[in-house]
Amino acid sequence: AGVEATATFADGSVSGSSGCNNYGAAYTLDGESLSIMPGPMTMMA
Repeated sequence: AGVEATATFADGSVSGSSGCNNYGAAYTLDGESLSIMPGPMTMMA
C-alpha cells in the first residue's frame, strides 16, 4: 500500500505529512518560480 503525501500552502508557509512524518517550511512564489526554504520536520522510524 502506498503512502499519500500532503502539502497545504497558506500565508507564505507550507506544511504537510507523508505517513508518520510531518514537515513545515516557508515558501516564496515569484511568477512561475516556487522556492521552499528548509524547515523543521519529524523523522519517525
